[in-house]
Amino acid sequence: MIKLNYKERSELEALLKSRASGEILQRAQALLLLDEEESAADVAELLRVSRQTVYNWAARFEQRAERTLTERLADAPRSGRPVTAR
Repeated sequence: MIKLNYKERSELEALLKSRASGEILQRAQALLLLDEEESAADVAELLRVSRQTVYNWAARFEQRAERTLTERLADAPRSGRPVTAR
């Protein structure tokens, strides 16, 4: 479903060893598994998300090819009131 080049794969693997947020790590893991030819359904089950979510992550990653790796994995800015408590 997705084919990563050597640089992308290396950056994603390095990201997994970093202290990035859980959402970013989960998306990186999903992309690496898809690159290893795991099915979207299997990846979704493993990461406990919907299959559509996995498809959305892959599509967003490919659409943002000109951006940095973390920008490609991050959520888009959302409208509305910002979160006040964590």
